[in-house]
Amino acid sequence: MELAQDLCEVTVGRFAHSWAIHEPAARDHSGGQQHIHIMYSPRREDVELDRTPAQWFAKAAAQDHNPLEGGVRKDPIVEKKAWLYDVREAVALLTNAALAREDLVAAVDHRSLQDRGLSRQPARYKAGDKADTQRVQEYRTHLRDSQSTTYEDLQAYRGWQKRALQYPSLERQYIKDVTRDHVWRFDTSPTRVREREESIQRQFTHAMEPRKPQRTERSLQSTRQQPSRSQRQPLAEAKRALDALMRQLEREEEYSGGQAARVRLFEEEGERDRANDRGMGW
Repeated sequence: MELAQDLCEVTVGRFAHSWAIHEPAARDHSGGQQHIHIMYSPRREDVELDRTPAQWFAKAAAQDHNPLEGGVRKDPIVEKKAWLYDVREAVALLTNAALAREDLVAAVDHRSLQDRGLSRQPARYKAGDKADTQRVQEYRTHLRDSQSTTYEDLQAYRGWQKRALQYPSLERQYIKDVTRDHVWRFDTSPTRVREREESIQRQFTHAMEPRKPQRTERSLQSTRQQPSRSQRQPLAEAKRALDALMRQLEREEEYSGGQAARVRLFEEEGERDRANDRGMGW
């Protein structure tokens, strides 16, 4: 619930919006699929006036006319594709920080498969096409059974661990300030300027306070030296599964997911350096 509220606050908090969360069963029978739906109006006014709903949603006045003569104008920023990319990145950061605060060894990655260095095709569903739905479900089952999904999940988590070390805190308010300031950095309205000034003041105050040991920060910073007990078990299981997959791939001449899975996991920095000298690495 807190994550859902933060997602709405950072992205559409100043718009009229409605949201809901639910958890249906995944189509490939892999478990529950929690997600949020957000519906919002891109209309926004910095100074709220006493308008009826009909006036609010009426056609906005032309740019050279008095804006009060028509409905509320739409925010042009949300019509930019760059804003969508910023929102995707903010959703990933908010989600991963929330998972870390709960000590969950999991993370999401907002980037495309290609940008993550993965060569497989995405699993896309076509609405109303039952045959295509069956094909995609079989494809997702293949990815899970071949341990490709395990590798991708582990890759996303390791990437998040490195990024998390860049932040002085993963506290809820701090992450909201960081993401909101980034998503709305091109908004020069008085309200956004005031929000940025308030977030900067909070960050300054946080930096000046004596550092309090935090469970999340300590666990993330210690992973470079020694993974915690809660982290070693899933990492070890994933490593065993991938090692078994590597032996299977060596016996097979053709395998569609081989490029994504043909990797080696290193628990020690020295081991990775020695492997790199032999021409093998991440």
